[in-house]
Amino acid sequence: MKVGDIVTFVKEDHPNASWFLCQIGIVKEMCWNNSIHCRVEWIQPVPWHDEFVKVSDFKIECYEVHDEKW
Repeated sequence: MKVGDIVTFVKEDHPNASWFLCQIGIVKEMCWNNSIHCRVEWIQPVPWHDEFVKVSDFKIECYEVHDEKW
């Protein structure tokens, strides 16, 4: 996974899966703390509680990269 990749949130057992599961975004930034986290800008803002979020940060294992031919 790298900056610019198109990804889908796929981690079904994540606490925020009810909002983010199957959402599609573009990797904007990656950071390495204790684990690799990716900042993703969502193609469409995601309804989350009482607002819409355009950008989120989750661990790399929450995402699946789309085939470049997609």
